[in-house]
Amino acid sequence: MAEVIEVEIEQASEQEQRGREDEVVSVLSSVRPPVASDLSRKRKLVTNPEKGNRRSNSKSSSPDSTAAKSEPKSISAKDRAKQFKDEPFTAQAKGGLFCTACRELVSLKKQNIHVHISSKKTQGEQRKAVAERQERRRH
Repeated sequence: MAEVIEVEIEQASEQEQRGREDEVVSVLSSVRPPVASDLSRKRKLVTNPEKGNRRSNSKSSSPDSTAAKSEPKSISAKDRAKQFKDEPFTAQAKGGLFCTACRELVSLKKQNIHVHISSKKTQGEQRKAVAERQERRRH
């Protein structure tokens, strides 16, 4: 009789273990791995702050408007063209300084004009322009 009880106890313990395994399997089957899109919606993208004049609240789409804010107010484009009369600058009606050698708008700031004059592009274009003038005079 003791043997029968031991066998029944063993069978009961085996059934309990099988039941627990079934429960564990069922719990794991209900859990699913996260989908990549679920995670990405929760993330916030880090952005860099805007560059430029932070004092100004107005956002302008034209690139000339930001340059106009930094231009000196005490001197006009005509005066700068007179100061650099040996260089190929002309004053525009809008108040800008135009380099006829390389066909670019140049800032009215003196330092920027010196940098522009000393650039390889401007010097090369000036040499070409001088050579063309001399060739025209010969013909």
